[in-house]
Amino acid sequence: MACARLGDKEEATRHRERFAALKEAGMQADRDRNKAYDDLSARRQAVVKRHVLAGAIQLQFDHLRMAEAHWLRAGAIEPEDIPTREALGALFEKQGRPGAALQVLGELVQIEPENSEHLLRKGRVLLDLESWAEAKQAFERVVELSPDSVEGHGRLAQIYLRSGSDLEAAKLHAEETVRLAPSTASLSLLAAVRAQLGDHQGARTALKEALELEPNNAEIRQAYEQLQED
Repeated sequence: MACARLGDKEEATRHRERFAALKEAGMQADRDRNKAYDDLSARRQAVVKRHVLAGAIQLQFDHLRMAEAHWLRAGAIEPEDIPTREALGALFEKQGRPGAALQVLGELVQIEPENSEHLLRKGRVLLDLESWAEAKQAFERVVELSPDSVEGHGRLAQIYLRSGSDLEAAKLHAEETVRLAPSTASLSLLAAVRAQLGDHQGARTALKEALELEPNNAEIRQAYEQLQED
């Protein structure tokens, strides 16, 4: 009986040893796989960075097609690489290719949905394409993410003013633009909205403030004088 029990203990010990060895082998295999993946990822990132840099160099020499080729290659290797997408978007905008720019900017928004700069750029392109409703959505998201975005509020005021669908909203955004960054441009926008609402006194006040900033601005002075005559 004692011998039997001793044999059982020895067998149990051997099982434990075999299990420990198998477990270690499995863990080592996992470590090897992770290392191989990390090495591959590092090599991929290095290639992407080389293509991004090469594209930037080509752009400096105005070799736009070569720059695009490098950045497209980088994007194919790493589809979610932000600098690659930003470079392509800027290139397409520079080339006057709003459709291609919009596609890239849409990808950037998907990758970083809370980046207001991507949304601002997307909104600008949508305005160029006269996609007013989609542009409004983009700029509404901008001011939601960045309440102090001067451009976001200004663009929304312009869109609402153009459509005439909600002049009160146009007024609110124009007033916010002036509050954040008083300038001849923002004050002129506010004056236009107030005039459209029939508030000519408010429009004159806004233009008067604009003239105080730029006394020699002939266009603003002419608009102010016209309102004085009304």
